[in-house]
Amino acid sequence: MKKLICLLLALGMMTAAFSCGDDDEDAGEKKSSKSSVSDDENEGEEEETTKRSRKKKDDEESEPETEPETEETTEPPTEPAVVIENWQDVYYNKLMAVIASPDYSSDWDGGTCFSLEDLDADGTPELFLSYNYEQPVEVYTCEGDDITYIGEAGEYGYINYIPEKKLLVNSDYNTTVRITTDSYMGLNDGELVTVITTGTEYNELGELFNVYVNDECVDQKTYDEMVAMYDGGRETLGREFRANITEIELALYGGSSWEKVYSEYLTEIADKRTYEEMYPTFSLCDITGDDVPELFISEGWAHVARVLVYTFDGRLRSIGTIGTYGGTTYNVEPQTIVNYDMHMGYEYGGDYEIRDCRFVRVFQYYNNCGAVENEADYEYKINDKPVTKDEYDAALAEHSTEHYVWLGGDNELDSGTAANVADGIYTESEVRAVSAQ
Repeated sequence: MKKLICLLLALGMMTAAFSCGDDDEDAGEKKSSKSSVSDDENEGEEEETTKRSRKKKDDEESEPETEPETEETTEPPTEPAVVIENWQDVYYNKLMAVIASPDYSSDWDGGTCFSLEDLDADGTPELFLSYNYEQPVEVYTCEGDDITYIGEAGEYGYINYIPEKKLLVNSDYNTTVRITTDSYMGLNDGELVTVITTGTEYNELGELFNVYVNDECVDQKTYDEMVAMYDGGRETLGREFRANITEIELALYGGSSWEKVYSEYLTEIADKRTYEEMYPTFSLCDITGDDVPELFISEGWAHVARVLVYTFDGRLRSIGTIGTYGGTTYNVEPQTIVNYDMHMGYEYGGDYEIRDCRFVRVFQYYNNCGAVENEADYEYKINDKPVTKDEYDAALAEHSTEHYVWLGGDNELDSGTAANVADGIYTESEVRAVSAQ
């Protein structure tokens, strides 16, 4: 087992089984613009309101010239009428106003960004707006034709988020008393409400001294139960899309096909950043079984380089980030994606599924064997609970795989390969056998 873990460390191993969500019903109809059924309808729509009415470039390119219709023609239109919901136009107008404001920054790494996530499962995602890495995230929701400011959350331009619990997590560290406090917040009746707080206190030697629930000192068992109930795999909201025209349109309105949406997004990345030292690559692999491949974009080959994962359900959706060394592993048999890392002798990882277009952690492991000298000080944990060495090894064996797919590095990212994706041209990921390595 140790050989397998070390082998997959060299590759950058990790997991996740999948059923991409259906939180956006009829998402296939929500295309990247108010595409026209006919030229006459387009002319009417352009005069209708100041709302967004995007004519998709890819629709215009793919629309064939036809002979004048005769009475014998019975074929239906090739493109149905596109359904646009209020929140899409409302958020578009808000983001356009942000771009026009003096607070807006177009910087690639530290500029203005946004995320979309449905916190209260009402079918309308909330808008998370991050101006830079120095301010909290502004949170908005849409009610009818109006945008409503909910409040601020997080710091340094992002807020932690637990998808399976639909909870935001504000973390605060008090340097005077050395207490870290996590506040778990949900959206209730249009307001961010704190559900529970947990805290950890360390002494001067860096040893865990006290644990807290709702500001009261509790025993370790009570603390662990509360954390298990409310915590989970964390993503960050606020900076998943840059607030530029292309990414706004793709995230809000999407497009007519995954090929064209992915191609447009990859082209935006390839054209706007110098990657000589990053060696960016990407992979396309359908890991949810819906005949739409997920898009895996590698940040590079450094230890801290992760993989940005996207899917398409009518519009471009961010699933989250995962992996190390610019790659991640899809385990074929358990159908999970693995998030693995080893740092300063501490080894930890987890298996993830995709639900509702987000990563959801289903298994987690940890050991400190490389960080301590005495075997008596070895610690093993499965799903945040202390276990014996035998229990630890058995759990890893249960979640191991015989066949895997290494994701993130199949295609070099440049304007040429990005354009090819629009025609369905790319190097496919290879299924490999662990025993063959």
